[in-house]
Amino acid sequence: MSSVAEKRKGRFMGPGGLIVAMVFVCGVVFAFGEREVPWNVENLEWISVADPADFTFAVFGDAQEGTDVFPVVLNMIEQDPDISFTVGVGDLVDTGSAEDYDAVFRLLRDRITRPLLWVAGNHEYMAGGRSRYEMNVGPADFSFIIGDVTFVMMDGAHPFRLPEDRIDWLERELSQARERGMCLVFLHRPLYDPRGEGYAEALDEAWADELLRLFQTYRVHHVFCGHVHGSFHGRWEGVPYVVTGGAGGTLDGDNPNIYFYHYLKAHVSGNALRIGTVRVPFEDISDE
Repeated sequence: MSSVAEKRKGRFMGPGGLIVAMVFVCGVVFAFGEREVPWNVENLEWISVADPADFTFAVFGDAQEGTDVFPVVLNMIEQDPDISFTVGVGDLVDTGSAEDYDAVFRLLRDRITRPLLWVAGNHEYMAGGRSRYEMNVGPADFSFIIGDVTFVMMDGAHPFRLPEDRIDWLERELSQARERGMCLVFLHRPLYDPRGEGYAEALDEAWADELLRLFQTYRVHHVFCGHVHGSFHGRWEGVPYVVTGGAGGTLDGDNPNIYFYHYLKAHVSGNALRIGTVRVPFEDISDE
Protein backbone atom coordinates (compact mmCIF):
# COMPACT_ATOMS: atom_id res chain seq x y z
CA MET A 1 0.00 0.00 0.00
CA SER A 2 1.32 3.44 -0.92
CA SER A 3 1.99 6.08 1.71
CA VAL A 4 -0.89 8.16 0.37
CA ALA A 5 -3.28 5.22 0.67
CA GLU A 6 -2.11 4.67 4.22
CA LYS A 7 -2.88 8.31 5.03
CA ARG A 8 -6.40 7.89 3.62
CA LYS A 9 -7.04 4.99 5.94
CA GLY A 10 -6.45 7.01 9.08
CA ARG A 11 -7.89 10.43 8.28
CA PHE A 12 -11.25 12.18 8.44
CA MET A 13 -12.67 10.14 11.26
CA GLY A 14 -14.26 13.10 13.07
CA PRO A 15 -17.44 14.81 11.82
CA GLY A 16 -16.13 18.36 12.36
CA GLY A 17 -18.85 20.81 11.36
CA LEU A 18 -20.34 18.46 8.81
CA ILE A 19 -23.95 17.37 8.56
CA VAL A 20 -24.39 14.82 5.80
CA ALA A 21 -27.76 14.32 4.12
CA MET A 22 -27.54 11.46 1.65
CA VAL A 23 -30.73 11.43 -0.38
CA PHE A 24 -31.79 8.21 -2.12
CA VAL A 25 -34.35 9.44 -4.62
CA CYS A 26 -37.91 8.38 -3.74
CA GLY A 27 -36.66 5.97 -1.09
CA VAL A 28 -34.97 3.65 -3.57
CA VAL A 29 -32.45 1.29 -1.98
CA PHE A 30 -29.51 0.73 -4.29
CA ALA A 31 -27.87 -2.68 -4.55
CA PHE A 32 -24.18 -1.89 -4.84
CA GLY A 33 -22.39 -4.73 -6.58
CA GLU A 34 -19.00 -3.80 -8.02
CA ARG A 35 -17.63 -1.92 -4.99
CA GLU A 36 -18.30 -2.97 -1.41
CA VAL A 37 -18.98 0.69 -0.54
CA PRO A 38 -19.56 3.15 -3.41
CA TRP A 39 -16.94 5.86 -3.73
CA ASN A 40 -19.10 8.88 -2.85
CA VAL A 41 -20.72 7.13 0.11
CA GLU A 42 -17.29 6.26 1.50
CA ASN A 43 -15.84 9.71 0.92
CA LEU A 44 -18.79 11.57 2.43
CA GLU A 45 -18.04 9.89 5.74
CA TRP A 46 -14.51 11.33 5.69
CA ILE A 47 -15.28 14.99 5.06
CA SER A 48 -14.26 17.14 7.97
CA VAL A 49 -13.72 20.89 8.24
CA ALA A 50 -12.29 22.74 11.22
CA ASP A 51 -14.74 25.65 10.87
CA PRO A 52 -18.02 25.08 8.99
CA ALA A 53 -18.28 28.83 8.41
CA ASP A 54 -14.81 29.10 6.87
CA PHE A 55 -13.47 26.35 4.62
CA THR A 56 -11.99 25.69 1.18
CA PHE A 57 -12.70 23.04 -1.44
CA ALA A 58 -11.50 22.31 -4.97
CA VAL A 59 -13.55 21.66 -8.12
CA PHE A 60 -12.45 20.14 -11.41
CA GLY A 61 -14.00 18.46 -14.42
CA ASP A 62 -13.35 16.37 -17.52
CA ALA A 63 -10.18 14.42 -16.83
CA GLN A 64 -11.15 11.72 -19.37
CA GLU A 65 -8.13 10.50 -21.28
CA GLY A 66 -5.81 13.02 -19.62
CA THR A 67 -3.39 10.46 -18.22
CA ASP A 68 -0.56 13.02 -18.14
CA VAL A 69 -2.49 16.05 -16.87
CA PHE A 70 -4.89 14.55 -14.35
CA PRO A 71 -2.19 13.22 -11.98
CA VAL A 72 -0.68 16.72 -11.94
CA VAL A 73 -4.07 18.19 -11.00
CA LEU A 74 -4.44 15.69 -8.17
CA ASN A 75 -0.90 16.33 -6.93
CA MET A 76 -1.46 20.09 -6.83
CA ILE A 77 -4.69 19.67 -4.87
CA GLU A 78 -3.04 17.21 -2.50
CA GLN A 79 -0.18 19.62 -1.80
CA ASP A 80 -2.50 22.52 -0.93
CA PRO A 81 -3.16 22.39 2.83
CA ASP A 82 -6.11 24.80 2.55
CA ILE A 83 -8.28 22.36 0.61
CA SER A 84 -10.54 20.14 2.76
CA PHE A 85 -12.20 18.15 -0.03
CA THR A 86 -12.75 18.11 -3.79
CA VAL A 87 -15.77 17.91 -6.08
CA GLY A 88 -15.52 16.54 -9.62
CA VAL A 89 -18.17 17.71 -12.07
CA GLY A 90 -18.07 14.59 -14.21
CA ASP A 91 -16.12 12.75 -16.90
CA LEU A 92 -13.40 11.46 -14.61
CA VAL A 93 -13.53 8.26 -16.65
CA ASP A 94 -13.14 8.03 -20.43
CA THR A 95 -14.99 4.97 -21.73
CA GLY A 96 -17.10 4.12 -18.68
CA SER A 97 -15.94 0.50 -18.67
CA ALA A 98 -15.31 -1.44 -15.46
CA GLU A 99 -11.57 -1.33 -16.22
CA ASP A 100 -11.77 2.42 -16.70
CA TYR A 101 -13.41 2.92 -13.30
CA ASP A 102 -10.81 0.66 -11.67
CA ALA A 103 -7.98 2.71 -13.19
CA VAL A 104 -9.47 5.96 -11.90
CA PHE A 105 -10.00 4.54 -8.41
CA ARG A 106 -6.39 3.34 -8.29
CA LEU A 107 -5.14 6.77 -9.37
CA LEU A 108 -7.28 8.60 -6.82
CA ARG A 109 -6.24 6.33 -3.97
CA ASP A 110 -2.60 6.68 -4.93
CA ARG A 111 -2.61 10.47 -5.26
CA ILE A 112 -4.98 11.99 -2.69
CA THR A 113 -5.63 11.65 1.02
CA ARG A 114 -8.60 14.00 1.30
CA PRO A 115 -12.20 13.24 0.28
CA LEU A 116 -13.30 13.56 -3.32
CA LEU A 117 -16.90 13.36 -4.55
CA TRP A 118 -18.02 13.37 -8.14
CA VAL A 119 -21.19 13.73 -10.17
CA ALA A 120 -21.88 11.71 -13.29
CA GLY A 121 -20.85 12.98 -16.71
CA ASN A 122 -21.76 11.57 -20.09
CA HIS A 123 -18.55 9.50 -20.15
CA GLU A 124 -19.52 7.79 -16.88
CA TYR A 125 -22.67 6.56 -18.62
CA MET A 126 -21.02 5.34 -21.83
CA ALA A 127 -20.31 1.63 -21.32
CA GLY A 128 -22.42 0.58 -18.36
CA GLY A 129 -24.91 3.41 -18.14
CA ARG A 130 -26.21 4.97 -14.97
CA SER A 131 -26.31 1.59 -13.21
CA ARG A 132 -22.53 1.12 -13.40
CA TYR A 133 -21.94 4.66 -12.10
CA GLU A 134 -24.30 4.08 -9.16
CA MET A 135 -22.75 0.72 -8.31
CA ASN A 136 -19.25 2.18 -8.32
CA VAL A 137 -19.71 5.80 -7.27
CA GLY A 138 -23.15 6.11 -5.69
CA PRO A 139 -26.55 7.75 -6.30
CA ALA A 140 -26.67 10.16 -9.23
CA ASP A 141 -28.57 12.74 -7.14
CA PHE A 142 -27.70 13.56 -3.53
CA SER A 143 -26.90 16.44 -1.23
CA PHE A 144 -24.79 17.17 1.80
CA ILE A 145 -24.51 20.08 4.21
CA ILE A 146 -21.57 21.84 5.83
CA GLY A 147 -22.61 24.50 8.31
CA ASP A 148 -25.16 26.67 6.46
CA VAL A 149 -23.99 25.58 3.00
CA THR A 150 -25.93 22.97 1.02
CA PHE A 151 -24.13 21.11 -1.75
CA VAL A 152 -26.66 19.78 -4.28
CA MET A 153 -25.15 17.16 -6.57
CA MET A 154 -27.43 16.38 -9.50
CA ASP A 155 -27.45 14.20 -12.58
CA GLY A 156 -26.51 16.26 -15.63
CA ALA A 157 -24.91 13.51 -17.67
CA HIS A 158 -27.54 13.66 -20.40
CA PRO A 159 -29.17 16.78 -21.85
CA PHE A 160 -32.73 15.63 -21.23
CA ARG A 161 -35.21 16.48 -18.50
CA LEU A 162 -35.03 14.35 -15.36
CA PRO A 163 -38.00 12.21 -14.32
CA GLU A 164 -40.67 13.98 -12.29
CA ASP A 165 -39.79 12.30 -8.97
CA ARG A 166 -36.20 13.50 -9.22
CA ILE A 167 -37.30 17.03 -10.08
CA ASP A 168 -39.52 16.95 -6.98
CA TRP A 169 -36.47 15.88 -4.96
CA LEU A 170 -34.40 18.72 -6.45
CA GLU A 171 -37.02 21.35 -5.66
CA ARG A 172 -37.29 20.14 -2.06
CA GLU A 173 -33.52 20.33 -1.68
CA LEU A 174 -33.37 23.84 -3.14
CA SER A 175 -36.23 25.01 -0.93
CA GLN A 176 -34.60 23.68 2.24
CA ALA A 177 -31.24 25.10 1.20
CA ARG A 178 -32.71 28.57 0.76
CA GLU A 179 -33.97 28.50 4.34
CA ARG A 180 -30.63 27.27 5.60
CA GLY A 181 -28.26 29.65 3.81
CA MET A 182 -26.01 29.20 0.79
CA CYS A 183 -26.85 26.70 -1.95
CA LEU A 184 -24.25 25.40 -4.42
CA VAL A 185 -25.33 23.17 -7.32
CA PHE A 186 -23.02 20.78 -9.18
CA LEU A 187 -23.86 19.04 -12.46
CA HIS A 188 -21.95 17.98 -15.54
CA ARG A 189 -23.55 19.74 -18.48
CA PRO A 190 -23.98 23.51 -18.33
CA LEU A 191 -27.50 24.85 -18.67
CA TYR A 192 -26.41 26.77 -21.77
CA ASP A 193 -23.22 26.48 -23.80
CA PRO A 194 -20.97 29.29 -22.52
CA ARG A 195 -19.48 29.77 -26.00
CA GLY A 196 -22.76 31.22 -27.23
CA GLU A 197 -24.71 30.88 -30.45
CA GLY A 198 -23.66 28.06 -32.74
CA TYR A 199 -22.60 25.74 -29.91
CA ALA A 200 -24.84 23.16 -28.26
CA GLU A 201 -22.83 21.25 -25.63
CA ALA A 202 -25.39 21.87 -22.90
CA LEU A 203 -28.77 20.77 -21.58
CA ASP A 204 -31.84 20.67 -23.75
CA GLU A 205 -33.06 24.27 -23.92
CA ALA A 206 -36.50 23.65 -22.42
CA TRP A 207 -34.97 21.70 -19.53
CA ALA A 208 -32.35 24.39 -19.02
CA ASP A 209 -35.04 27.07 -18.91
CA GLU A 210 -36.97 25.06 -16.31
CA LEU A 211 -33.87 24.55 -14.18
CA LEU A 212 -32.95 28.21 -14.43
CA ARG A 213 -36.38 29.21 -13.11
CA LEU A 214 -35.87 26.86 -10.15
CA PHE A 215 -32.41 28.26 -9.48
CA GLN A 216 -33.77 31.81 -9.62
CA THR A 217 -36.77 31.02 -7.41
CA TYR A 218 -34.67 29.42 -4.69
CA ARG A 219 -31.77 31.86 -5.01
CA VAL A 220 -29.02 29.38 -5.83
CA HIS A 221 -25.72 31.02 -4.97
CA HIS A 222 -23.56 29.38 -7.64
CA VAL A 223 -23.74 26.62 -10.27
CA PHE A 224 -20.64 24.52 -11.08
CA CYS A 225 -20.51 22.60 -14.39
CA GLY A 226 -18.07 20.91 -16.75
CA HIS A 227 -18.46 19.22 -20.16
CA VAL A 228 -17.00 22.08 -22.24
CA HIS A 229 -13.22 21.69 -22.07
CA GLY A 230 -12.19 25.17 -21.08
CA SER A 231 -12.70 27.82 -18.41
CA PHE A 232 -15.81 30.01 -18.40
CA HIS A 233 -17.79 32.03 -15.89
CA GLY A 234 -20.70 34.44 -15.95
CA ARG A 235 -24.38 34.71 -15.08
CA TRP A 236 -27.45 33.06 -16.52
CA GLU A 237 -30.11 35.74 -15.98
CA GLY A 238 -28.64 36.59 -12.60
CA VAL A 239 -27.57 33.08 -11.54
CA PRO A 240 -23.76 32.88 -11.26
CA TYR A 241 -22.11 29.92 -12.95
CA VAL A 242 -18.68 28.53 -13.71
CA VAL A 243 -17.73 25.91 -16.28
CA THR A 244 -14.53 24.04 -15.45
CA GLY A 245 -13.46 21.42 -17.97
CA GLY A 246 -9.69 21.55 -17.71
CA ALA A 247 -8.58 18.50 -15.70
CA GLY A 248 -7.02 16.59 -18.57
CA GLY A 249 -9.40 16.00 -21.47
CA THR A 250 -8.48 17.41 -24.87
CA LEU A 251 -9.10 21.15 -24.82
CA ASP A 252 -11.90 22.46 -27.05
CA GLY A 253 -10.04 25.42 -28.54
CA ASP A 254 -6.80 27.33 -28.98
CA ASN A 255 -7.47 30.60 -27.14
CA PRO A 256 -5.00 30.39 -24.22
CA ASN A 257 -7.18 32.68 -22.10
CA ILE A 258 -10.06 30.19 -22.20
CA TYR A 259 -8.68 26.79 -23.10
CA PHE A 260 -6.08 25.75 -20.54
CA TYR A 261 -5.66 23.02 -17.93
CA HIS A 262 -6.87 24.08 -14.53
CA TYR A 263 -9.01 23.45 -11.46
CA LEU A 264 -10.95 25.76 -9.16
CA LYS A 265 -10.28 26.67 -5.56
CA ALA A 266 -13.43 27.83 -3.74
CA HIS A 267 -13.44 29.46 -0.32
CA VAL A 268 -16.56 29.82 1.83
CA SER A 269 -16.44 32.54 4.48
CA GLY A 270 -19.72 33.18 6.21
CA ASN A 271 -22.26 33.96 3.50
CA ALA A 272 -19.60 34.77 0.88
CA LEU A 273 -18.04 32.51 -1.75
CA ARG A 274 -14.79 33.31 -3.51
CA ILE A 275 -13.69 31.20 -6.49
CA GLY A 276 -10.22 31.25 -8.01
CA THR A 277 -8.86 29.47 -11.07
CA VAL A 278 -5.60 27.57 -10.60
CA ARG A 279 -3.69 26.95 -13.82
CA VAL A 280 -1.98 23.58 -14.16
CA PRO A 281 1.48 23.83 -15.72
CA PHE A 282 1.67 21.27 -18.48
CA GLU A 283 3.61 21.22 -21.73
CA ASP A 284 2.75 18.64 -24.39
CA ILE A 285 6.01 17.57 -25.99
CA SER A 286 4.70 14.36 -27.51
CA ASP A 287 5.19 15.59 -31.10
CA GLU A 288 8.70 16.95 -30.56
